[in-house]
Amino acid sequence: IRRVKTTFSGHIFKKEFQYKVTMAWQASANELVETATFTWAAHELINIMVGQDKLPWNWQEYVSSGKQMFVDRSVANEFFNQDFAKGITLSGGFKSEDAIRIRYYVGVYNGVLKGNGDFRNADVLTTADGFKSNSVSNSGGVDSDLMFNLRLETHPLGEVAHDMVDGRGEDKFDKPLFAIGLGLNWFASDLANADLRPTS
Repeated sequence: IRRVKTTFSGHIFKKEFQYKVTMAWQASANELVETATFTWAAHELINIMVGQDKLPWNWQEYVSSGKQMFVDRSVANEFFNQDFAKGITLSGGFKSEDAIRIRYYVGVYNGVLKGNGDFRNADVLTTADGFKSNSVSNSGGVDSDLMFNLRLETHPLGEVAHDMVDGRGEDKFDKPLFAIGLGLNWFASDLANADLRPTS
């Protein structure tokens, strides 16, 4: 079975204190916890989220596999996506009537290389908490290889749901919607990491 997941989400005491936990039962033991976040939704302009979740960088990877139009994500997504990340995210948006003029996500995360020579983040493993050096022998833990991320979106005709299919009712099909986004990601990995440069 490719995917067997259980998700718990809701709020604690007040609606602005939100949590989400997703368990991926088909994964190995140190990848069992796929998502674990706590969000303080203080205002539509400022939301603070801590924990592990998919990085809000490219749209297709950020959307759940259960909401994809096709069985697999695109080849371009597999080449560029930044996968899961542990850290802190600030997000919010400016609205006018139904339109979202600008929505932002900005955050700092623990940077873990996807693989040798693969300059992308993939931080879903459960590892021991503690800062480690940048040496290859200590790679994979919580280290000083931080990653910084920024995503900006605009939804000029109304909000486009984080989905890959149009789930609106028949009474709203005649209203066109679109969104434009820009994602920037910087891996602040130390040049001492031999995986990030040619052996020569």
